[in-house]
Amino acid sequence: MDLWQLSLSKSAFWQILLAGVVLFAAFRFIPKVIRMLRVRPQLRIYLTRALPVSEFLLWMLFIVWVLGKIAGNAQSLLPLLLTLSLAGLVIWAAWFAIRDVVAGVILKAEDIYETGQQIKLKSLEGRIVKSGYRSLMIETTSGEVVKIPYSRIAGQQRVLSNPAEIARSHSFSLKVPKTTPLPEAIERVRICALNAPWTSITREPQVKPGPETADYYHIDVVVYAPGEHYFQKIEALLRNEFGEQASINA
Repeated sequence: MDLWQLSLSKSAFWQILLAGVVLFAAFRFIPKVIRMLRVRPQLRIYLTRALPVSEFLLWMLFIVWVLGKIAGNAQSLLPLLLTLSLAGLVIWAAWFAIRDVVAGVILKAEDIYETGQQIKLKSLEGRIVKSGYRSLMIETTSGEVVKIPYSRIAGQQRVLSNPAEIARSHSFSLKVPKTTPLPEAIERVRICALNAPWTSITREPQVKPGPETADYYHIDVVVYAPGEHYFQKIEALLRNEFGEQASINA
């Protein structure tokens, strides 16, 4: 039968081998490129989530191309190729769904995920909004809500904090003399706020430049602490460090 009259030339073999190696190497390298991109965390998550789908589709096309090379002119193999492709798609979809559920069971056995809990991952940091069967819903520090499959979380270092220890925020503007370049002034403010004994250990202070005058930088600061009664102490410490009057509109 023509169905079994299959052949593969030496040149076709080397083409298949080279294409397979390139495809494999590309999808091992692309995740590293995504991690190095200076983009918003939300976009990085979308790219990371789209990567397995892209890899699967390209591998399916690769398999169909390889089978076509092997089959040669045997047109009767076309229904078989389509059947194998459909079966592979179903298996792939089922595996990804089951993988997230299994990873969720294992992670929940290791850690306790509660609504309102702070979580810090390699890719983002935020507050747990919902713990589902397949994913965690997290509100990031920028206010965005994202869903992360448990299979993604399993491969990352994670830091959890008790909901009772969630930090509250306080913002103020600080005048810093122009005795050093702006980046150095911002870093000095950040380190000073971070080293304050009342600052939350789960969230770093946010420091951004504001409008400038002839003699001063105006630097916007957001600090986090377990309770509001610590805000006055933190702000007074920073204002005293940079020679400002410790007056606060609390």
